[in-house]
Amino acid sequence: MDSSAAERHWVGWHRRYDLPGSSLSRRLALVQRRLREALDEQPAGEIRVLSMCAGQGRDILGVLPDHARRGDVRARPVELDPDLAADAERAARAAGLDGVEVVRVPIARAPCVDSPELLTFGA
Repeated sequence: MDSSAAERHWVGWHRRYDLPGSSLSRRLALVQRRLREALDEQPAGEIRVLSMCAGQGRDILGVLPDHARRGDVRARPVELDPDLAADAERAARAAGLDGVEVVRVPIARAPCVDSPELLTFGA
């Protein structure tokens, strides 16, 4: 499979998140619930979140817009696919999430943060 075919494959695969009752939509709901709980439990101050293999960033971007701690969160969704990363970037900007920086690199080269407060997620 050439790289453009692989990219189209992942874009299509992510569409299954939109199917009510699909295994992906159920998994995403669980991840989002756990992320909300984790954010709620954090002490006052900045919260750093790294979302690996983030796709369209539905995990973090589905939680932050209406979360009370949205202003405290500095998130880095990491995604290799350019179309999925662009979707995540558009969604973050549309939601006014200035603390979200979409990073488009292979996960092995993802910029990490040396911090005991780092939360890592991936749907």
